[in-house]
Amino acid sequence: MLMKRYFLLLIALMPLVLMSVQCNDVVDEILVKESKDPMSAVIDGVLYKTNKPVQHVLIGFPRYPYWVYDESADERFKGTWRMDIVSRVLYSDDGGAYEVIMTLKGKGKPEKKTYYEASDEVDFILRGRQGDVFYEFHSKDAWLEITDLEFVGDDCRISARFAFTGVGVPVLTETTSTDDVSEDKEIVLTDGVFEDYEFRRSTSWPQ
Repeated sequence: MLMKRYFLLLIALMPLVLMSVQCNDVVDEILVKESKDPMSAVIDGVLYKTNKPVQHVLIGFPRYPYWVYDESADERFKGTWRMDIVSRVLYSDDGGAYEVIMTLKGKGKPEKKTYYEASDEVDFILRGRQGDVFYEFHSKDAWLEITDLEFVGDDCRISARFAFTGVGVPVLTETTSTDDVSEDKEIVLTDGVFEDYEFRRSTSWPQ
């Protein structure tokens, strides 16, 4: 008799369970967007590329933020804009990996042209392991060319080519041997490409 009651209760609750699953699926479709966001580059002669799509949360701080500094911004930044790739990881066929971080900025509006680190318009950070040491490489002569540009409402979608030489700063841990560390480690990134990255307008100014 008791088992029969449990069985009837389970049948009664089943529609609520199914409704909850369906609602979660609808919420995911509304709040989360998946895109391929392909990126590739040759790093020290080895090809690295993205290997999986990106999940974008459509509410809150965007994965690729785009700021336009209006009258409410600090006086130093008025009339300028900035885009960030907060993080994108590239992989090689032999299991290597590097995280790419980018900042791009200019005056007026983004344009299809080449931006230079020497003009304080673009810079990159590359993070990855070489041997037993984890390095953070900072670009010193980067350039980036916007090859395709589309404004979508307040947002901006771009494709670009880029390259740079980076200088490495070792991230030391308790297990890192100082014999393995090079304080002036350099890395060369060429043939960098990313396609159809959507930079979403953000109203909270970067720090």
